[in-house]
Amino acid sequence: MSLISKEDISIHWPLTNVTDFTLLQNFDLRETSAFTAREGQFVFKVLDQGISLNDADKRTFIFNFLESHSFKNAPRLLKTKNNQSFAKIRDRFVIVLEKVEGQIAAPTPESFAQLGAVMAKLNSITNYPQRSEITIGAILPTFADLALQLPSDIQKPYLDVALDLPLLHDLPRSLIHFEMNLHANAIQKDDGTLVIL
Repeated sequence: MSLISKEDISIHWPLTNVTDFTLLQNFDLRETSAFTAREGQFVFKVLDQGISLNDADKRTFIFNFLESHSFKNAPRLLKTKNNQSFAKIRDRFVIVLEKVEGQIAAPTPESFAQLGAVMAKLNSITNYPQRSEITIGAILPTFADLALQLPSDIQKPYLDVALDLPLLHDLPRSLIHFEMNLHANAIQKDDGTLVIL
């Protein structure tokens, strides 16, 4: 059973005749489902349980930021009837995105070249105002535990390299996608455009 209803969607977003949901992902009390409305095809995402209003703002800011920079390789966020990026439905924050129709791109040199071009375009946007919460300094304390999971003959060389990494936090900022690959989070539309998710 879905965490939200068709009525929830119609109450908060400018959408009518919302159909039943097709579950795409349900993980750790997060839900992603597709649906159709008279206005088109969409996906809703129920964000992590217990996040703050500030966290919800941070997570949705990227969609508006990319759209303001004419970045066409990301799904479009649909604003609520109150012109907000998300709605709070009961105790959860929910966003609605356009559904990107297409297929997983074949792992060809052409597809990887297009993925590289999209990533270069994304990385060239340098005025993103938010810092990543994932930093070398933040994960440094985990390196010793990671080393223990390695064969004993490479634990010390691993730590020698890992603990000598510069923190990098003072370098110029650009947008990156931490888990980009063709198989898991990129869709190739019928017109050939690659959209990253």
